[in-house]
Amino acid sequence: VLDGANLAGAVLLRCKARGARFLSVPLRDPAGKYTGRTWPANLSRVNLNESDLRGSRFGDARRDGLQTIGANTAGCDI
Repeated sequence: VLDGANLAGAVLLRCKARGARFLSVPLRDPAGKYTGRTWPANLSRVNLNESDLRGSRFGDARRDGLQTIGANTAGCDI
């Protein structure tokens, strides 16, 4: 589970991330109450070339420049 993670610029070549989650996390105020806003995972410029991403969930993750050349994305919402 990598919900809300900031992986910007990471090189994860040939990563085995089958079924991974890169979703948003809900934000809370200092008192612990939900604000109605979310913090998305940041996958900007991430290299996931030749990775196993089968069944992974990306939701509204930031994906500008995300590389998935040769990756297995079967069943992904990418």
